[in-house]
Amino acid sequence: NVMLRRFIMPTMTSGRERTKDVYSTKELEQIFEECRGEIWEGAFILGAFGGGQRAEVMGVKPHEADFAEDGAGDVWAVVPVNRGVHLLDGEVVVEEHAKNNAREDVMVIPPPYSLRLRQLVRAALKRGDEWLMDDGFGEPTDPEAMTRAYGSWLARSNHRYVPFGNLRNAYSTMLHAK
Repeated sequence: NVMLRRFIMPTMTSGRERTKDVYSTKELEQIFEECRGEIWEGAFILGAFGGGQRAEVMGVKPHEADFAEDGAGDVWAVVPVNRGVHLLDGEVVVEEHAKNNAREDVMVIPPPYSLRLRQLVRAALKRGDEWLMDDGFGEPTDPEAMTRAYGSWLARSNHRYVPFGNLRNAYSTMLHAK
């Protein structure tokens, strides 16, 4: 009877599977120093040093970022996770909520990264940008375009490629190291 035979089912794979590679703290700091002025710089800071997911960092509005000084005189950035920006069927879509209840929180960015983020926020506010990652027309930047620009920059640099989505894991590694 065929039904009595034991079968081993193949494992399902996804085209979105990615490496588990992460950057070390030293590598993150080097990229931070070298990526100044890149269109993805703000997203990089929020992902690498704030633990934000790609959709979350693309959904940040500059007026929502807050900067607070601690007792030692250091400035920290506190950025709420209020929405996500995705590319669905070729269209940039804004979801006015976090991915889930656990993600409805804030990203806390330590100095010195918070100081550069504050410069980026101030520049966006001065230009009248609606989004920190603004496309120049008052809409959020296409997340896939930002990711391609990040990957293209890495290909031209001396740094190894680690997917943008893994920056959150690198952030966790950095926190454990500290």
